[in-house]
Amino acid sequence: KAFYSRIFDRMVSRVNASLRIAGDVGEEGGRGRFFIGILDIFGFEVFDSNSLEQLCINFTNEKLQATFNQIIFQAAMEENAEEGVVVEVADLSDIDNSETLELIEGNPSGVFALLNEECVVPKGSDASLLDKMFANLLGNKRLKRPLRNRTAFSINHYAATVTYTSVGLLEKNKDPVSEDLLVLMRSSGEIAVSELFAEKGDTLLLDRKKGARFQGLVAKFQRQLHDLLSVLDSSRTHFIRCIKPNLEMKPRCYDSLYVRS
Repeated sequence: KAFYSRIFDRMVSRVNASLRIAGDVGEEGGRGRFFIGILDIFGFEVFDSNSLEQLCINFTNEKLQATFNQIIFQAAMEENAEEGVVVEVADLSDIDNSETLELIEGNPSGVFALLNEECVVPKGSDASLLDKMFANLLGNKRLKRPLRNRTAFSINHYAATVTYTSVGLLEKNKDPVSEDLLVLMRSSGEIAVSELFAEKGDTLLLDRKKGARFQGLVAKFQRQLHDLLSVLDSSRTHFIRCIKPNLEMKPRCYDSLYVRS
């Protein structure tokens, strides 16, 4: 996983560097000032067993949905104002997902905050994390306790209610990489490998050495999502609606009832 992650980051960096216009350098030599970005919004995920991966993906969709709502309704309000059209204040409660966002990312007792905390407390476990979630967050109507599954919790997302297992959440968030393995990869005779595992990229290892506050996979994910949303906020955004014609993934098959639903 560590090797794949570093290769992917390196590929993205090289692609962006090759597409940059000569002389167009943004802040700190990063993304250029002038660019066209394409964001392919990955689909909402609901499987028989859902874990941290699905929670992160579905939370991203929640954040992007909130951004979409804000942009679309703000544009409609500005258009009405320009044309002198007076309309009643719309009731947006049906599409307002702020409660779900607060449930997941809220501080100090959102799902992500509790997960990070449980990774560092003595004897922290998946079971104790679940207990703290229900003790602190059941006041949020978007969180539900499954009746027949004592190791799971359900979140009412804008697209569907998803039940997540708590088993393995702490281990996935810690995402541990053996220090011996890191040292071994850095000493590789293959230059490409040793560069991929240069010490500057090992934030978890460096944090341990410096005694810094624990930063797990969720914290890294939230930083990346924040960067993405910052780019969206600073850009002129256009939306393309993609239609899924059928559930069978067959060509030349248009299910009109499914599309309209």
